[in-house]
Amino acid sequence: MDANFPEGVSRDWRHGDCYAMAMALSEELGWPAAALTVTLAACSRRHPGCSDHVVHAWVRSPDGRAFDAGGFFDEGDLDGEFLSHPSRKFDDVRVEEFADATALRGHLDAVFGGNEEWWDWAPHIEAKRLKALDVARDLLVPVAGSVAPRP
Repeated sequence: MDANFPEGVSRDWRHGDCYAMAMALSEELGWPAAALTVTLAACSRRHPGCSDHVVHAWVRSPDGRAFDAGGFFDEGDLDGEFLSHPSRKFDDVRVEEFADATALRGHLDAVFGGNEEWWDWAPHIEAKRLKALDVARDLLVPVAGSVAPRP
């Protein structure tokens, strides 16, 4: 994946705060959001306690390219960037697309909603989303260039 983040854009918007950035970019650009969702390998679909996890979130441009805080990237690079952990294994790796930021937020609530800590942490996403809107508007929308929003 592109390691040349636009000037002034923190890598935290890709690693750690990507949910908020994906929502902000979806709002600003009018593009659908996408999420790399996995099932943690220690679990099994046949056993209770199986847990899904959203590893990364971004938006998809009208021409199909993936876009996050680092700019446009090839979705084929997601594995190397987010899933190549020697101590952690993932099952049922999938990319899911959502019409907008609200739908992405619904997915996050559905995936993490069974975890009490999520409901303690979830309100902070709104504050992060508001900060991400400023970064997106000022620094990332210009990088998106002339790719028109979906009608």
